[in-house]
Amino acid sequence: VFLKREVQKKTAELSRQNEELQREVTNRKRAEKELADEISKRKILVDQSRDGILILDQQGATYEANHCFAEMLGYSRDEMKQLHVWDWDAKITREQLLDMIRTVNAAGDHFETQHRHKDGTIIDVEISTNAAEFSGQKLIFCIVRDISERKKAEEQLKTVNVYLQDEVASRTRAESELVRKNADLHAAYEQLAATEEDLRENYQELTKSEQALMQARKKLNLLNTLTFQDIQNGIFSLAGFIQL
Repeated sequence: VFLKREVQKKTAELSRQNEELQREVTNRKRAEKELADEISKRKILVDQSRDGILILDQQGATYEANHCFAEMLGYSRDEMKQLHVWDWDAKITREQLLDMIRTVNAAGDHFETQHRHKDGTIIDVEISTNAAEFSGQKLIFCIVRDISERKKAEEQLKTVNVYLQDEVASRTRAESELVRKNADLHAAYEQLAATEEDLRENYQELTKSEQALMQARKKLNLLNTLTFQDIQNGIFSLAGFIQL
């Protein structure tokens, strides 16, 4: 009877433990499925992202890269896994890149650089990074955006701005020159007006002089006439005296 009770007790205990184990297995499978679904969702988001997504390890090697980033550089995803970040960065040195990898943290960083395409073409990119640890390994997550078209537009805008500034400076110089010429013309007009006034005064003086000269000529003519008549009268008087 005692043995039977012990067997029943052990059986009940084992049954309870079996139920707990089944619940734990069920919960773990559910958690694993949820985790797998989450990983699948994130993988889809990463793969379908319109931005390049890159994960680097502490040595600067490619840990993972999405299709967009691989396509941006002209490599396959398998080829990307054979490369280090300095194999495609055309602006930052290997030592600088390793130092950036060493110092980046969860707060992240944001910067611009240039990447070299597989065919040698240079691409302007904008990168946002942050770091996290997984299983004791530091990984650097990078979101990479091709900004080549934006850079071209910025350069074109700079060119237009320089042109406009040159045009404004040229017009300013032209306006200054026009103001100077207007001032010269005004000064010349003032001088001409003064000269005209002098000429008018001289003309008036000349007119007065001419009038005085005409009066003098009239007097001289009159004097000449009177003198000639006086001479004739004198001659006639002398001739009469001689005859007497």
